[in-house]
Amino acid sequence: MDGTKQKHRAKFIVFEGIDGAGKTTQIKYLQAALSNMGIPVSVSAEPTGSITGTEIRKALSGEISRTQEQLAELFALDRIEHNTDKNSGIIKTLSDGVSVISDRYYYSSMAYQGAEIGIDKVISLNLNNPKITRPDICIFLDLTPEQSMERILRAREKREIFETHEILKRTRDMFMTVFEHMSKLGDNIVKIDASRNVEEVSDDILSTVLIMFQ
Repeated sequence: MDGTKQKHRAKFIVFEGIDGAGKTTQIKYLQAALSNMGIPVSVSAEPTGSITGTEIRKALSGEISRTQEQLAELFALDRIEHNTDKNSGIIKTLSDGVSVISDRYYYSSMAYQGAEIGIDKVISLNLNNPKITRPDICIFLDLTPEQSMERILRAREKREIFETHEILKRTRDMFMTVFEHMSKLGDNIVKIDASRNVEEVSDDILSTVLIMFQ
């Protein structure tokens, strides 16, 4: 992999999955693996730390009330900030030759808010905005709702408003619908079985991502 970062442009990698799928762990593994290979990489997440991101987190925790349409719009605004921040935005980071790994992106909006207000509305909010970058790859860490709930209950005392079995099942189904739509629109989406042990999953992810840098 010597010289990879000089020969190939930086990549934009997105991780998605229903809660409990292990995104945080696998992002850390991938970041470390790529860095060890001489591929510079930066990690970010949505919601961001911006004012808009703070409002989103308050809504997700139930602290304030927002309609699903309002949430979709807030996420789109936060995503624009995620892309265009002059110091650490996706666009600047990629232009500096540094790959970006994002924990969640517009697929989550399409799945969560799209289930309520219609997927086409959320797709339009995101794909029709030139300030929102299309990823090079989306890695979906796939778990059943039962596996997700087991992990959530084991790891956390407080659950967000989306974390019930019924909603997790509906969200996973929505992700499948989203991926069908977005694959037809040219997005590169790879589903990874996240029920396996951490090392097996991380090896699978790394092999998948490295294809882009060959």
